[in-house]
Amino acid sequence: MKKVSKNQKANTKLWALIFLLNGILIYLGSVILPDLIVLGNAFLPNWLGAAVTSLLLTAILSQVEPVIKALNLKISNDLFLGVVYGGVNIVGLWILARIAEWSGFGIASVYVAVVLGIVLDLAQYGSWLKFGKKSGK
Repeated sequence: MKKVSKNQKANTKLWALIFLLNGILIYLGSVILPDLIVLGNAFLPNWLGAAVTSLLLTAILSQVEPVIKALNLKISNDLFLGVVYGGVNIVGLWILARIAEWSGFGIASVYVAVVLGIVLDLAQYGSWLKFGKKSGK
């Protein structure tokens, strides 16, 4: 059996935290702005819509660094990396809203995806600064 390194454990905890943050913020967004962010559908209750959306968005975000490495891109600036993650958040939310039948997540317009994506990006960046940067990520 392969031994799990400390860095892998810290990385897993960070992604679990980001999953929780995404879910909470998406759910709060739907509570605060119910006309703009809709969770749930005929098949999924609203809490499950938030969980599915958060899980899928976190899965998409977890592939950013492997794609950057596969493309041999050198990004050393934290601000630029934050902009990349913000763009992925926005596009990911927009795509998940387009498949609302499966994700249980809907938005009124692309502007909602932009604002929610920026809010999620700032929260993710804060969690990365607090819990991820120390582990060598």
